[in-house]
Amino acid sequence: GIALSLASEGATVIVNSYSESTTKSTVEEIKRAGGTAKGMAGDITNPYKIMDVVNAALEDHGKIDILINNVGAGPKTAEDPPSHPLSSVEATWNALYNQNLLPTVLMSEAVVPHMRKKKYGKIINITSIVGHTGNLGQANYAASKAGIVAMSKSLAIEYAKKNITINCVSPGFIQS
Repeated sequence: GIALSLASEGATVIVNSYSESTTKSTVEEIKRAGGTAKGMAGDITNPYKIMDVVNAALEDHGKIDILINNVGAGPKTAEDPPSHPLSSVEATWNALYNQNLLPTVLMSEAVVPHMRKKKYGKIINITSIVGHTGNLGQANYAASKAGIVAMSKSLAIEYAKKNITINCVSPGFIQS
């Protein structure tokens, strides 16, 4: 994956996943391949966890050169009983906003000040082709991914003069 590729090119990788087992297995795979990695499992929909990850990276390495925002989830359905006529719609939209767009925004905003100080940085946001094209039955997912595209374009313009590049990768349907 992405983390293994970066490590194979000499990057020290901080791996974050909601899943402790995914974090651990990714770090182990990187180390077996001769790379350097540290795992920090946790829910980055939580702003405090985001700051924990960023602060640990800075404490251990003094800088963050590259941020890959590869977070998100697919379409959801409401689980709670409806409290108003639009509650299931509201719940699914909020879930995708909170799992796809918000962590990308917050993690980017957490690292940009450090990149600005160094006058260097790269942020790569993994989004989806659906954020560009839309897809049947996925308006909420498409909107959350389109938000990442729009945010990336705006931040790229804003920080270009600070030598911070911000791009998106928008894969089509893949097994993940």
